[in-house]
Amino acid sequence: MPVYEFECPKGHVTEDVVPMGTKEVPCVACAAEAQAISARTGKSIPPCFAPHVATRILSATPTTFRYNDRR
Repeated sequence: MPVYEFECPKGHVTEDVVPMGTKEVPCVACAAEAQAISARTGKSIPPCFAPHVATRILSATPTTFRYNDRR
């Protein structure tokens, strides 16, 4: 499975190993923020703080690949 980068509307960038063709994943950072607010207030998570969906960034994945050619 490939490693893709995802970005939510708040700008959090997440890297995840997902099946090919995956376009969206839940934002881990937004989910953590929502849980912190819920724990601090003792109330359930309001819809406006629900975890955002992060969409895939179409950028090249960094690699350390080198050719073994010494010509």
